[in-house]
Amino acid sequence: MEKNSIHSLSTGNHITKFHIPENGVIINGLPEKKEEPILTEVEILNSKIEMLEFEIQKAREEAYNEGFNASKQVMDEENSEKLKTEIGFFIELKNNLENEIKETISKISHPIVELSKEMTQKIIERELDSSQKWIELIKSKIEKYCHKELENTTLNIKVNEQCIDILQSEEISFEKEIITFSIDNNLKPGECTIESDNHIIDASFQNQVQNIINDIL
Repeated sequence: MEKNSIHSLSTGNHITKFHIPENGVIINGLPEKKEEPILTEVEILNSKIEMLEFEIQKAREEAYNEGFNASKQVMDEENSEKLKTEIGFFIELKNNLENEIKETISKISHPIVELSKEMTQKIIERELDSSQKWIELIKSKIEKYCHKELENTTLNIKVNEQCIDILQSEEISFEKEIITFSIDNNLKPGECTIESDNHIIDASFQNQVQNIINDIL
């Protein structure tokens, strides 16, 4: 009888010995093969159901996130438009309130200004309680105007009749101007109107007070 042929094969750290007998091949030293568990149809179906549930939940979350983001964007746009509308409303309200305040101040201030003008005129008239003060005031107005004139010109000075005799008797002489006086009883004592070829100066108390009010306002 022939001897058995024995072979040795080295594979890494494992030694596999095998011999070939007459009746077949015997393998020694190989790792045992693990048998895969056999799933029943129920277990397979349950596994598929779990996978489907996972995919369904995943799809739900993705749909929720997409819907949330889309809804958020729509809400942001709506809120932006709403905010613009509210801002426009408050701006209009602010402008209306400012206009109402201006109108109210105007209604209140106008009679006060008019009363102040009347009081100021009365005070000036009382201060100018003598003919000498009237004349001094008119002379100052004439001198102030004449200093502004650079060309020879003729001046017509209108004054109240209570002042004209005194003014005509005064030595009022200006090198460049020829001055004449005329009566205008619409003017109060101390007031005058200076007329030249190019200008008319209203030196009435009312006009002077109005100029002061205009400068203040």
